[in-house]
Amino acid sequence: MFFPEDASFWKTLSQEEKIHVLLLQEACIQEDNPTFVNRLHELKEINRIVNNKLGTYREVGECTKSEIFEDAIEIEAAIAKVHLDIAKAKKIGKKGLQAFLFLNRRDRDNLSRIKKYAYNCQVAVK
Repeated sequence: MFFPEDASFWKTLSQEEKIHVLLLQEACIQEDNPTFVNRLHELKEINRIVNNKLGTYREVGECTKSEIFEDAIEIEAAIAKVHLDIAKAKKIGKKGLQAFLFLNRRDRDNLSRIKKYAYNCQVAVK
């Protein structure tokens, strides 16, 4: 772990994201909608980017807190955009719409929390 003092913060976010995955899976099962499923591929691509970044951090063996926070903000913003775009498309049922609106609110909340935590840690982010 690069910055053990931040472990609790990242662990909390990670646990929340696992709940979001369960919500997405449930909505996907109930929707059975090709548009919905296709947009989920965008989220899988974002997940691949996250995993690549984590791998890069491990390989390089060093990174700054600023880099980590900036990456987290960029990724969370991308996820929020996908969630909102899916909700706006209105090609999904009520259950899916509710799920994506909820997730978009949570994404925006996470963005705010990440920025606030970075500020409290005196980490400069763009």
